[in-house]
Amino acid sequence: MASVVGWILAAVVLSWWPLTDRLDLPKQLLLASGASVALLVAVIRGRHRADPVLAGLGGLFLLGVIVLPGEVGARIEGSLGWLAALGLGWRVHRAPEGARGERVLAISGAVVGALALLQAAGLPWLAGTRPVSGTLGGPGHLGWTLAALLPLSATVPGRAGLSSAALIAAGVVVSGSRTAWVMVALALPLWAATAPGRGRLRAALLLGLLLGVGIDAATGRAGLPGRIADVVDADGTARGRTYLWRLALHRPGLWLGAGAGPEAFQRRFPAWQGGFLEEHPELERFRSDLRHAHIDVVELGTDFGLIGIVLVGFASLRAVAVGPARDPALAVLVSVAVGGLASPVLASAPTLGLAAWAVGVRAPGRPTVALGVLPLLAALWIGQGLAARRLASELARSEATWARITGHPDVGSPRAEQAARLDPRNPRAWIELALCCRALADEGCVQQALPRAARDLPTDGVIGAMGAGR
Repeated sequence: MASVVGWILAAVVLSWWPLTDRLDLPKQLLLASGASVALLVAVIRGRHRADPVLAGLGGLFLLGVIVLPGEVGARIEGSLGWLAALGLGWRVHRAPEGARGERVLAISGAVVGALALLQAAGLPWLAGTRPVSGTLGGPGHLGWTLAALLPLSATVPGRAGLSSAALIAAGVVVSGSRTAWVMVALALPLWAATAPGRGRLRAALLLGLLLGVGIDAATGRAGLPGRIADVVDADGTARGRTYLWRLALHRPGLWLGAGAGPEAFQRRFPAWQGGFLEEHPELERFRSDLRHAHIDVVELGTDFGLIGIVLVGFASLRAVAVGPARDPALAVLVSVAVGGLASPVLASAPTLGLAAWAVGVRAPGRPTVALGVLPLLAALWIGQGLAARRLASELARSEATWARITGHPDVGSPRAEQAARLDPRNPRAWIELALCCRALADEGCVQQALPRAARDLPTDGVIGAMGAGR
């Protein structure tokens, strides 16, 4: 039954991209619902023991609900993703080899890789006007997911495994994600060197590389030459990553403290960046409105504090230290860790889930805390309830947005107010209310709504343009 984890993660991987990148909350609910069902079935069957770290993390969420209920629910998307990942990691722990869902995950990666290639080829129903993955989520997110899935192609026997490797590798190429390219290169020795049929596997990977490069050379949609040139550009994204590391190391106490809850980075970043640029005005050209740190350890510390870094680091290092020195699960874990040095890999549900899967596969020993899974299961249920409230608010907010952009802000304003009442900590509801009020020339309403939005989403460009949040 542990293979159910593979099916859940495969469903998340497949839904995250073909169903657009604009439905994050429903997809988080999908991930959390799958995790809670898997945990509930295990408990019913008598498997209720958990690792002390896992039990403690579930208990910490419950404590947060009691002590700071508003803050826990403010950015529930982030909380829910972590809880779901913990649950799936526990569920796959100690499962027998072949029952962990590796093969279905690899096939899901091949499907997504094929979709990326079709888009790169310019098919009318996928191409649109944006670069590759414009309809499949963000290009970076696409690349990270495929890079993390690539090692699992070695678990699929025969031609199906070789085809999966070629399609996933080609998808990584056309994603244009430099982070994903590095993830693949550094993880490759950990799985390809010991995979069955190594010669044929290398040929399949080379075929994928050539296929991706060839399609881009023919259509130019992935823009690979420009992505490569950007690495050495004085104002390119590579220099921008250096800027972010300098900023992080400038005042490490800001992310090595107690933490401020899920997705706290985007609330703290404007003031943090402002103070840094006052001392280093020569770096002003790199000023940005990031929602994620692009350095996973910094984001982890900002959100969950030093204790979060220690717990996640301990679980990860323990998983690396035990088991075979080279295997696909280790390659997945190393790939995600490498990507997290330059991109918000753990902020994306598919890669977070895959990392938790890899930790669960390689975690040593058996769970020891009786009933230890119950706090996590309770936390998942509470998190799903909070997310369902956010989803109801978002549906009302979407109706308000549609009314406004179709020329009926008078209709949209009440719907935006309803969205804000359903979930007062939904910043997008307050942003939409401010936009409707601006369209109705009600500046008093605008000035009341903007601070409520800026409280939880200060880096949003709309808030800045309308005069708040900075």
